[in-house]
Amino acid sequence: MGEASRRKSEIQKLKSRESDWLTSLQGNARTVAQVAIAALNNIIVQHDLTGGCYNMAFFMREYLSRQHGIEVEMVVGWVTDDSWSGGMSHAWIEHNGKRTDISIWKTEFPEQQLPGAVIIEDFEYRKGVAHYTYHRDLPKTARDYLDMASQDAQVGLIYKKKDAEHCEMQRLATDTDGAEQYFSRAPQEMKYESLASMLRGI
Repeated sequence: MGEASRRKSEIQKLKSRESDWLTSLQGNARTVAQVAIAALNNIIVQHDLTGGCYNMAFFMREYLSRQHGIEVEMVVGWVTDDSWSGGMSHAWIEHNGKRTDISIWKTEFPEQQLPGAVIIEDFEYRKGVAHYTYHRDLPKTARDYLDMASQDAQVGLIYKKKDAEHCEMQRLATDTDGAEQYFSRAPQEMKYESLASMLRGI
């Protein structure tokens, strides 16, 4: 089999795998998946959005609630991987305990922060470079590593700023008007209405 034929066969298998998975979903789970796929393609890919985990988590939660009456949980937690000993603040949504994360697939600095998989309803929709483990609370070993690294003055300032941001996002994720507060601070192209218009009524 030639390279072109092999590649064509791989693409067909991938499409078949995704189609079978989407067909297997029912009710709200299928809607969550369809909205996530649309947001991935029409926002993240089309507009080359990087570093948008908080934005996408807030948006997905609000869009599913406002447009479809589906309530999902926004989780502001942490991810770790085998490339280093620390952890990174991250946000995703969960529907009936199943994770959806469409933002870690496209990171702002991919050489330093390796891209992860697109996860939709616990299904690996797109493969990533790194395999991430998700945590609601940062593991002690990772926290100890970050505390040690923070002894460097410059690094310490960066981590202090990131920790403050993490705590603020946790607060907003649980506040009744947290999404409204978040989007009021966002640039125009990242406000809820602008993002919703990119989904074309899905």
